[in-house]
Amino acid sequence: MRSVSVALMVIFFVQGEDTKCNSSRHSRQVIKERNKRYSTIGIWDVKCHRNEGFVIERQADVKMCLFWGLTRDFKIFSAAKADCEAKGARLGVFKGAEKMTILKRKGASAYRHIWIGLDDIKTEGTFVWHDGTILPPSEYRPLYFAENRPDNVNGADCVHYSRDLMLLDDHPCQYTYNHVCEKLIS
Repeated sequence: MRSVSVALMVIFFVQGEDTKCNSSRHSRQVIKERNKRYSTIGIWDVKCHRNEGFVIERQADVKMCLFWGLTRDFKIFSAAKADCEAKGARLGVFKGAEKMTILKRKGASAYRHIWIGLDDIKTEGTFVWHDGTILPPSEYRPLYFAENRPDNVNGADCVHYSRDLMLLDDHPCQYTYNHVCEKLIS
């Protein structure tokens, strides 16, 4: 009887050690995952969050520091641009597929129309991003504009994201829409 209870104690002790080992391994794994998650927060992220109302939006390797105008805060294009400038930002520049995905994701969930940083105010038909680069007509579709857009109806010079089209569209700058500001972080 005594040899059976010694054997059971040895088994229990060994299982306990194994459990401690697995528990310790699990703890190390949890810590490793947590560190990995928080190691992606850098100075850029901190600088973005220092600006009231700005949030970090990510898609793949792209991240943007954005302020989404309030849902009932409709402005004409020039007022939206001035609002962004007052925040030390510009209207959002959504060049590239990843940035357009960010715009579509937010636009589909919250806003019907959103002014962005793209217009042809200076020269009709030459769309200029608010970082100074030109969007060539060869790149309009399929990423940015729907077929038959931009159409310059009623002197449309300012570009907004249209939830109905799920792409960009040009409208007269006097229309009132929500807007998105982009803070450049260096």
